[in-house]
Amino acid sequence: MALMTCVDMGRVRIERHILVIAYRETLEASLGALSLNADLRTLIRGSLDLEGEAAAATRVVRQTEGGVGWISVILLSAKRHRHSPAHDVFGLRKLLNADLLGVKSLGVLVALGDDDPVHLSGMVAELARQMPTFWCKRQAPEACRVSCAFVTQMPLSAPARAEIEALFDSIQVCAALVDTPAQTLDCEEFSGRIREEADALGLTYDEIVGDHLRVGGFGGLYHVGKASCVAPRLLVVHYRAKGAKHRVSLVGKGIVYDTGGLCLKPRDAMSEMKGDMAGAAAVFGALLMAAKLALKVDMDAVFCLAENAIGPSAFRPDDIVTLYSGLNVEINNTDAEGRLVLGDGVAYASRHLEPDVIIDIATLTGAQLICTGKSYAGLLTSDAGLEAALVTAGKAVGEPVFPMLYAPDLLLGEFKSQVADMKNSCKDRMNAQSSCAGHFVEKNLEASFAGTFAHIDIAGPASRDGRGTGFGVGLLSAYLRGLAR
Repeated sequence: MALMTCVDMGRVRIERHILVIAYRETLEASLGALSLNADLRTLIRGSLDLEGEAAAATRVVRQTEGGVGWISVILLSAKRHRHSPAHDVFGLRKLLNADLLGVKSLGVLVALGDDDPVHLSGMVAELARQMPTFWCKRQAPEACRVSCAFVTQMPLSAPARAEIEALFDSIQVCAALVDTPAQTLDCEEFSGRIREEADALGLTYDEIVGDHLRVGGFGGLYHVGKASCVAPRLLVVHYRAKGAKHRVSLVGKGIVYDTGGLCLKPRDAMSEMKGDMAGAAAVFGALLMAAKLALKVDMDAVFCLAENAIGPSAFRPDDIVTLYSGLNVEINNTDAEGRLVLGDGVAYASRHLEPDVIIDIATLTGAQLICTGKSYAGLLTSDAGLEAALVTAGKAVGEPVFPMLYAPDLLLGEFKSQVADMKNSCKDRMNAQSSCAGHFVEKNLEASFAGTFAHIDIAGPASRDGRGTGFGVGLLSAYLRGLAR
């Protein structure tokens, strides 16, 4: 477990191990902030390529009063293209490693030549991703305490420091949930953890479970989850802020395990499907951020929780299920289950919660990795303003999204059914299937819904090297903070 404490430069006390994150242009400011002697500065400069463009790193061992410690310097690349995040989080990601971070007490000094706390939080977010908290090894890593100071023109305010600390904690909570096996984190346990936090934060919630989903018309959630020994559920947590001018519904896919159902995944494709609830985990992290920071924006967090299991009661190809929107869907692929549960979630939000904006986030399609890659999430929306806001938020905090094709007139025909309103999987998988999946979800919005909608597919960036990244927490919270201003 890692603990983050943000401190002012005037109060920072770094005892043994120091990690400096800077650009070549800001290196001198960081070394000056540490009050290093001239010989040590010269040694550090001599070990770095100060004329290069690529990200680079070095380590200098030094003698301290308490023993031998070290200073590591990561120089970020200033080279940019138009889709780059605000700062070089990818360079930082490449150079960070367990050797740098695996110590009990680590002082981090961030010098970016930037006073924007949201931009600074991108570096902290990447640190959080590199320090996972879920372990089942007999000898798990010891808890780390990270003190993070920032070289800025003006001292960071207490609220800014609180935002950065909350982001670090929330990303680690999200990533730990993604890493937790379904034998522990089943639907009931996941819901219980969310409700426990909601109670602690004074938030209200509603929950619909099992057969009550069937009776209530939530055919997507009910049929996807009915073969599991733990009932599916729709959990909606309400956060209300005094003076809020906007209301947002965040809808998260929470498939705690995805076998593929009767369209069973092959072995290699089924591994790591405990992480198919990463969208719901990201919504949970954003909810924690909003409540702890008292953001002035109303928010409803909609968690669509189910296990796509196999068994005698599993839903089948050729079944026809009725979603909460009223759409009848012919099942032609039980492994296209995420859009079914999200369809119920966005239908509920648009009918009952009166949001200005609905955003769903999900590990929805493997094709997203082909569409926008492993580091950029896919974004689907008809609203140019919402698209720009989410792209800007992602760049700011180092969780980038990239727009996917928005063309329902061209793509919804992929779901044509002879016997129902739609099929649940597109006919031609070579025809922008990630966009198709987003349009399927969008089709379930209430006809009277007058707000804006966005779909975010995080199948790629939700995990890295078999571990959850907490992706989505920074993106959603940065977007919410923009609305709250």
